[in-house]
Amino acid sequence: NLEADVIRGLFVRYHHLISKNTNKLSGLPNKCDATHMLRLCKEAIKNAHDYPFDKMSRWLGFVQGVLAVQGIIDVDKERDYTRPLFHALYGRAVPSF
Repeated sequence: NLEADVIRGLFVRYHHLISKNTNKLSGLPNKCDATHMLRLCKEAIKNAHDYPFDKMSRWLGFVQGVLAVQGIIDVDKERDYTRPLFHALYGRAVPSF
């Protein structure tokens, strides 16, 4: 389904970014370090079509949050990248503030 394809694609994107920036995730709590984040991405990539969309969305938000705090992604740039993907899922632009 399209939702799972979008989520899977984003986790592939973040897996790649984490792999290139493991040094920026060193010294963090275990649940936020590169090893855990890579494992989380792999689990999401493998199961994007089987796990519920809301679960995948929570995982996605967690990964994005850690990456943003560590300066691996920029919140505004990432919003601009992901917004069209999610609007396509909803079939319309979702109001934002």
